Amino acid sequence: TTRLVDKKVASRLQASMPLRGDEDFHTQGRVDQSSPSIWREMDKCIMCGRCVDICANTQAMNILGFEDRGGDSIPTTFDEAPIALTNCINCGQCAWACPTG
Repeated sequence: TTRLVDKKVASRLQASMPLRGDEDFHTQGRVDQSSPSIWREMDKCIMCGRCVDICANTQAMNILGFEDRGGDSIPTTFDEAPIALTNCINCGQCAWACPTG
């Protein structure tokens, strides 16, 4: 599904994130298209954690979590498995909560 992103919200979130050089931004180019309803493009991720929060606290699924610590932390599935190989119910709440779409 496609949804419009509130550009002011996305801009504020991006402004609050620490700047990183491309060599440190290890999510670049990673795309997971394995799910029939969720397409994860990690190069768009601003590490806000909204997807992790809504998956854990609203849906109680805990499919997404943070891997690594500090500046290397990324939201991902356990062992970075494709979404289709998890117990994800494809509700789309993570995509809905994402400020970058």
